[in-house]
Amino acid sequence: MNRLRTRSLDNHQTIRQWNDTYRRDARSYHDLAVRLESVIMELEREKNDVLIVAHETVLRCLYAYLLDRPATEIPTISIPRSCLIEITPSAYGCKESRMEIN
Repeated sequence: MNRLRTRSLDNHQTIRQWNDTYRRDARSYHDLAVRLESVIMELEREKNDVLIVAHETVLRCLYAYLLDRPATEIPTISIPRSCLIEITPSAYGCKESRMEIN
């Protein structure tokens, strides 16, 4: 039993260390970020407000890109389901404000 627990803990630690490249169903956060590149380019060109409704992993990648977060932080970014996140471009990056919705 201890051997199984140790092995499980080792696997968990490996997954946590390499979460950005660990593949679930042949996908990783890196793969997703590459696929989102064209979407990001369109967002940067857009002059009007944009509302994005997407899966939590997509939102994490977009959030990390827009707020200049490191790739290692992407898996741990909190995206609450009951919250609207407004990201506003500014002279030196983007500003974030969160609004609770009920």
